[in-house]
Amino acid sequence: MKKLLLFLHVFLMLSSNSFCQYVGYAHQACGDIHIDAWWLTKGGWTSETKDCLEGDINMTQGIGVYTIHKEHNMSDGEWTIIPASGYVANPSSGVLDGPFTISTSPTVTTSTISSIDDISASSGGNVTSDGYSTITARGVCWSTSTNPTIANSNTTETGTTGAFTSELSGLCSNTTYYVRAYATNSVGTSYGDNNSFTTNISTAGNALDFDGVDDYIDVGIGPTSIKTVEFWVNPSSTTEYYIDLNGTEYISSSTGTISASGFTSPTIRVNGVESTTIVSGSWQHISITTSTGINATDLDIGRVETQEEFEGKIDEVRLWDDVRTVTEIISNMCKTLKGSESNLVAYYRRMSQVVRNYLI
Repeated sequence: MKKLLLFLHVFLMLSSNSFCQYVGYAHQACGDIHIDAWWLTKGGWTSETKDCLEGDINMTQGIGVYTIHKEHNMSDGEWTIIPASGYVANPSSGVLDGPFTISTSPTVTTSTISSIDDISASSGGNVTSDGYSTITARGVCWSTSTNPTIANSNTTETGTTGAFTSELSGLCSNTTYYVRAYATNSVGTSYGDNNSFTTNISTAGNALDFDGVDDYIDVGIGPTSIKTVEFWVNPSSTTEYYIDLNGTEYISSSTGTISASGFTSPTIRVNGVESTTIVSGSWQHISITTSTGINATDLDIGRVETQEEFEGKIDEVRLWDDVRTVTEIISNMCKTLKGSESNLVAYYRRMSQVVRNYLI
């Protein structure tokens, strides 16, 4: 009985070997009737012999190089490789007697997040298999939504297989992010598991606090041809009045819905995502873009002149004379700018320090 159990155990181990994996089949198309045999080899493995009339041989030895063999007197028929879903054959067809490669997308894992502060963190990954195709890119990608992809913020690291580290920068404070490692080869891009973390709360403390009664900043005549307005805001309620460019074109919110009055076909984003929803008691990044330039002939921050004053905190007000892309907005919204960036026409970055010049 003990010998029988041992035999069964070994058999189960061999049956679960990862090399015994179906990855497709080779098909022989015969123009004429043949009785000659053909077969596949891969390493030390040899497939069953097939007559040309039978046509197909399954490939069960996983990714790698297979070779087609034939009897010496077999005519020059054509073979076609039909890979299983998720696999690629190269070449996928040809004359008899030749090698071909079966490959698949890489395998990668995501490393634990470390060194977290208010604007950065460290992560990485490990490419455990190249899928029998050269790794062309690897790194990590992140977003405030689950399952980030390389279409989101990402890093690119050197190397192919093995472990690597990545530095995540330009993050927003007190924000939850999701991170996945990725690896790309000729077949496609694979991702590791989602890891999440929350950045620390910033201690910078440079925002200006408006009382909602008689506090606002009267800048006066501002820049012309403004096509992007962006700022950070922490409103006390969901009905507020943020920035007035000239008395008729201004940004406000009513019961949680942001509007850009007077703007031509504006695109409104909250935290880099197209949305008009704002909440109270929390920091949010607001951006409004329009293809029609606006002249700030009477610029007020913290009120709409024909409406009311704003209650809450505002910081990092930026005015641009171009339509900022969503990539530009997301990449820079948590960074302090130099002030000399192209198309930046006004920048109020330390609101608590300019109050003495503008507060009415």
